[in-house]
Amino acid sequence: MSFDLNASNSLYKYRNTRSTLTNVNFDQDRFPEYIKTATKHRDAIKKLMEKKSSQPLDEKLKHVPASWVPESYDVKYLEDEGLKVGVLENQSIYGPDVNGYMTIYGIKGLSAYACHANALGEEDPEVSTSLYEVLDFLTSGTEEERHDLTTNLKLALKVGEINLRVMELLDKGHRKQLGIQSPSTVNRAPVPGKCILVSGHDLMDLYAILKHTEKEGINVYTHGEMLPAHSYHILREFKHAKSLPGFDDKTVQKFDKNTFTVGFGREVILDNADKCNDSYGAIMVAQALASALNTDINSLPLSLSLSWFEQKAVAVLLSLLSLGIKNIRLGPVMPAFLTPTVRQALKDQYGIMPVDIRHPLKDIEDMM
Repeated sequence: MSFDLNASNSLYKYRNTRSTLTNVNFDQDRFPEYIKTATKHRDAIKKLMEKKSSQPLDEKLKHVPASWVPESYDVKYLEDEGLKVGVLENQSIYGPDVNGYMTIYGIKGLSAYACHANALGEEDPEVSTSLYEVLDFLTSGTEEERHDLTTNLKLALKVGEINLRVMELLDKGHRKQLGIQSPSTVNRAPVPGKCILVSGHDLMDLYAILKHTEKEGINVYTHGEMLPAHSYHILREFKHAKSLPGFDDKTVQKFDKNTFTVGFGREVILDNADKCNDSYGAIMVAQALASALNTDINSLPLSLSLSWFEQKAVAVLLSLLSLGIKNIRLGPVMPAFLTPTVRQALKDQYGIMPVDIRHPLKDIEDMM
């Protein structure tokens, strides 16, 4: 059976990299197939390299990721193998003070965004190249490089730069497919009848569901980070698109108990943005304000508080740091993968600070 490297490479590299993202890693049975696909890609690339190389590749490819062959695709066996390269094992590779996980989690987050952009038909070959360069360092960098804090922080900031480009592609795809966001009043009052609840991030999946249920008498409710969907006119044209009853969110402007307005975007600003997909628009707004006022983002009367829940938040944080943005608050607690040494470096260089969950009003006062 032949294997078309080019035909399947685009989605594969992002899908597999994001496969252990916190909020998508609940289906363990899909991992054997992912690993089979990964080994096919690896072997196809090795054959291409062998054709172009005048010397044997055994020495170059001796490190584990390029040579590992699973003895079995049994889930239990793969779980045991995974423990050999887990968080604790990485301490021996990067040292207890560095651990490399800020970069690893960052590429998982950007790969999630890249999957969504890819589904919208947007991709940049330079993103792929940069991602492979980061992965190459993580697997084959010298011991001295891996244990060096400065080198690892530079690598993490590179991930932030890549993610900024990926979020730009995602923004472009959404605009091309769904138009520009605009303010929209959404009714969250419950409606009798059959319904479907849609969560997640993929707005085109939501569009497909709305399209197929348009004349079926089924209401489609959005939940969580699907809330901004109502700000796209193409989606809100569907009369059976609803918001989850009882949903309460600080990012919305309430007019009465059953309606609120959504529509944060580059052209529209509400009071704040705490959906991760909003972050690119927020960055663009901040940069435009800084340019108009002939200053930099750090000089604006702007406060950033970043909630850490899963790896896309790490990618967003690294993008903000790559732009030189300082004095960001992280919460509700500082991520456990930030070792004391890394945390101190981020504090010294960027003014990173934890939110005060015991005194939130004091935090708000300090940000005003």
